[in-house]
Amino acid sequence: MAFTVPKEPFFHLHFFDGRRTTITASKKFDVFEPRIGKVVAECPISNVEHVDKVVCAASDAQPQWAAKTPLERGKVLKKAADIIREHKEELAYWEVRGNGKPIYEARADIESSADTFDFYGGIAPAALQGSHIEVPGGPEQRFVYTRREPLGVVAGIGAWNYPFQTAAWKIGPALAAGNAVVYKPSPFAPMSAVFIAEILIAAGLPPNVLNIVQASAMKKFPVSSTAHHIIVNRKRKQSEL
Repeated sequence: MAFTVPKEPFFHLHFFDGRRTTITASKKFDVFEPRIGKVVAECPISNVEHVDKVVCAASDAQPQWAAKTPLERGKVLKKAADIIREHKEELAYWEVRGNGKPIYEARADIESSADTFDFYGGIAPAALQGSHIEVPGGPEQRFVYTRREPLGVVAGIGAWNYPFQTAAWKIGPALAAGNAVVYKPSPFAPMSAVFIAEILIAAGLPPNVLNIVQASAMKKFPVSSTAHHIIVNRKRKQSEL
């Protein structure tokens, strides 16, 4: 599956089952383009039922991803880095429109994000190896060992000021370790993480290993007890203020 930048990427900003999608929701937030000072779209806000669906799908998809070797997972991440570099100018252009930063800074963010996927894709085989330690003394040979295992489903919350970069920082290492990720971008820059999800699917990531949900910064993120028990392993938060 090849990656192409949509003609209207401000729309369909939820990502589920390997593709952009929208949801039916009673509440929405405005998608603002700082460059022109106007609202360019409305994005439905995820409700509890949708978050449950997304998290449960990620939980179901995660074992298949975790069963791959670190080398296999690393190849997907490194392929994603190649795709990011191939589309650097297009991605930087939309980073400017979605975030409002200068183009030279957006280009640097995109390149840094490619480096992030390259880095975690490259170190995964060595970094995820366990260790075997001999314990001296005593009549019997003894040893201890460590084994690195994925946590399961990881929740990530993004920031508005480096939306592409912060998504790469949180998604890259979590995927390298064999986790699934449910990621909520900042509503002030909701588009960048969806590009990353599309790129990873094009690179070979199985559907639902990375899902994107959208919510307002002004309200508590809607998570039911079902989703909470799945995600409770780890939450990676970053202020959106």
